[in-house]
Amino acid sequence: IRTLFKPNPWPFEKAFIEFIDSDSKVKAFIKINEHYHDFANIIYIRNDGLLANYYPDFMVKIGNKIYIVETKAEKDLNDQNVKSKRLATIDWVNKINELNPEDRMNCNWSYVLLGENTFYSMNKKGATTQEILEYAKLTKSKIKGTLGDYVEIKEY
Repeated sequence: IRTLFKPNPWPFEKAFIEFIDSDSKVKAFIKINEHYHDFANIIYIRNDGLLANYYPDFMVKIGNKIYIVETKAEKDLNDQNVKSKRLATIDWVNKINELNPEDRMNCNWSYVLLGENTFYSMNKKGATTQEILEYAKLTKSKIKGTLGDYVEIKEY
């Protein structure tokens, strides 16, 4: 396995790890652990109004792209706290992408919320890791349901 940390994952996370580990285009990945990887601490506002820490599940490097990946069961995809985490993480990723390329590993960073059904369905159809992650990649426009991505307006 091409990861720095030995994970103890949930069944969906385990399937995802095995899938990305078998993809030769994946240059590196890490299962983020909040006790070891404080670089991935994202602050968000919970639905009760309090600040909280969020640690996405994975970082995956493919070519010149780094994906911050959150894996979720379908039943949890529309939870209000999940939406707040998504918005905070997109802001975090956008700040990274504003850095000079050499300060962000010469990569473009993206956030992916990967639902279990999407993963298993696309995997079954023979999709690559990158195809699955690009399909599930999130922007603020997608979350808010606006046309920003299509008319090239940056959402804040």
